[in-house]
Amino acid sequence: MNWLRNVRQKEVQNISWIFCSSVSINNFLSQHGISYTINDISSFHLGEMNEADALLLLEQLNHSNRQIMDDHQIRYVLARIQWKLPFFIQLFFKTYSINSDEYKKISIEEATDLIFKDMANEHQLYTWSERLSGYGKDEKIARLLLNYFCLPKHKSDRKHLESLIATIALPDDDIAERYSTVKQMLESDGYIVQEEGKIYFRSPIIREFWFNKYIR
Repeated sequence: MNWLRNVRQKEVQNISWIFCSSVSINNFLSQHGISYTINDISSFHLGEMNEADALLLLEQLNHSNRQIMDDHQIRYVLARIQWKLPFFIQLFFKTYSINSDEYKKISIEEATDLIFKDMANEHQLYTWSERLSGYGKDEKIARLLLNYFCLPKHKSDRKHLESLIATIALPDDDIAERYSTVKQMLESDGYIVQEEGKIYFRSPIIREFWFNKYIR
């Protein structure tokens, strides 16, 4: 990272640098104490697809596969996916299309429940667990919080969450600091989101994956 920083800071005209990185880049640099290596870079966050683009993507996938879903089903599926990333939309449609004849025999609500369970076993989702190994000493707390957040009924108040961390923390740990650090890391990496005082998995698909792999 230092080498790359030195290269781009050389006075060379007519060169614009564009870097693409994992969502984990800020956490990685912070953990290794080298955040300064990108302090000259302006970040540009690529969020989820807007409703219109997500709808168009699923409609085009549907059109390319004998129109196996109607308009109501397409809109329902997008609402259930929530975090409208192309990856989740395509993974859902692939799973649906493989057994579409069977899914057509039941309601779209029932089919979506089954597909979410099927998707939870997809190897493509394992990276959401594997990447936590990069959290170092914070991995254990991150897994504890994710195990808790995937439960159907969980609390979001800070004192309760800090009390959970205290059960596995070291005696000299600053619980408040550990909580703030890990929560920020999980939010930055797309695991969780906090809205209106409630904390929950950013993606229902990842929540289903996590629940089936570590809780059920």
